[in-house]
Parts: sequence; structure tokens; C-alpha cells
Amino acid sequence: MVDKITFMETLRSVAEITKTSHEPLSREEVLQYFENMELSKEQQDMVYQYLLTPETEETNEEAIEQPSKEESYIEEPLTKEEEVKTETLSDSDFFKMYLEDIKDLKELSKAEMDVMYGRLLSGDEAVIQTISDNWLRRVLEIAKQYTSRNANMEDVIQEGNMGLLYGISNLLGSHECNDVEGYLTQSIKESMEAFIDEMMGEEDWETTVVAKVTLIHEARKALTEELGRVPSQTELSQFTKIPEEEIKDILELYKEKEK
Repeated sequence: MVDKITFMETLRSVAEITKTSHEPLSREEVLQYFENMELSKEQQDMVYQYLLTPETEETNEEAIEQPSKEESYIEEPLTKEEEVKTETLSDSDFFKMYLEDIKDLKELSKAEMDVMYGRLLSGDEAVIQTISDNWLRRVLEIAKQYTSRNANMEDVIQEGNMGLLYGISNLLGSHECNDVEGYLTQSIKESMEAFIDEMMGEEDWETTVVAKVTLIHEARKALTEELGRVPSQTELSQFTKIPEEEIKDILELYKEKEK
């Protein structure tokens, strides 16, 4: 089985490259990033199709059709704060393009999807696109569950689609899975949550750095008044209890941000 963390990080990086590249990447150029992952031909096809599928430039403000009653997930009611964030998301070009991409996709019944899942597990790559298409609305509904996490919802949806791709890729030809829908849902949620945790971790780190910069700044003012000169980094370290090397790094980072 392909390592999920490595696969997702590589997929995310290559997706950014394809967005910024002036010329479309060839299949060989795309797959060279995944050459150490031993992807099957079917998995390679999925990755290439996912990364090189052009996005429509048209926009559409139609609402998404309500999910079928036969679908296995239940949409939880949104809080007022979540509704506001969803409304804001609906104004974005990405959201409109996403709706445009999925609005005409035919939704299959649960029985029809069960047949598709069976074919997927047996290794039939012809059903990959059908399954993927029928999960795009679910990815959006799952993303709405994270609107209270202050994350960029466009990125959360994209991460969910990558998680969907990973889940389908792992199930293809696996022959064994008692709950395909549960597996795909978990794969989508794990990808979204990993992305959100990463973003929140970066924000926490930045908040900590800002707090330490403030502490060092106040310490330098106090020591300057006490000593009658600008204190050294060693003196700042002794005063603030922050390691001297860390003070050096923080001050250098602070100078970079001031430029």
C-alpha cells in the first residue's frame, strides 16, 4: 500500500506545480514525482487524470442538489457562524467552478453504487471516474463540517478530493473491504483534518514567535534603561529565559519580516 503521508504531500506539491506551470506537464513529467511509490498503471492513470483535468472558467451560482436519501451520510445542520462561512465560500470563484463541475453529474442510487464498488474492488478501473464523480458532492458536505475550524474551505475541499483519490486508489483491485463508503469517508476526513491541523500548527507557531518577539523587545528596553546600553543576546537570554540561539533566530526572522 502506498504511504498516505508521502502520497498526499507529493500530490499537493505537484498540484501546485501544475497550477503555476506555463505549459501543461506531460504524463512522464507528472509521474516522475511518484516514481518511488510503485504505483500500478491504474493508479498512475488516476493521478495523471486528477492533476491534468482542466478547470472550467465559467461560473455558476446554482445551489447543489440535495443528496439522495439513499446516501449513507447525514448532513448535520450548520450553526449561524458556519452558515455565514458557507455563504462566503459560495461567493468564491472556486466554489462556483466546483458547482459547475458537479451540477450535471448523474447521481447513482445506493444499489448502483454498491455495484460500482464491487467492480472497483475486483480491479475494474472503468468505474473509477463514476465513483469519483458521485463522491464530489459528499466531499463538499463533509468539508462543511469543518467550517468552524477557521480554515480556508477551498483548500479543505481540495484536500478532501485528494483524500478521495487516495482512497479509491487503495481500494482498486484490493478485493477486500466490508465498508467502502466508510473507508472513503475516513480517507477524505483524514486528509482534511491533517491539512487543517497543519495550518493551525503554523498559526500557533507564528503566535508563539510574535509573543517571544514582544517579550524580547520589552526585555531589551528594560535592560537598556538599567545598563545604559543595548544588552547583548546573552544578557537577553538570561533575562527572558529564552535560549540564546533561539533569540538570535527570532531576531533574524523579525528583521526579515520588517524588510
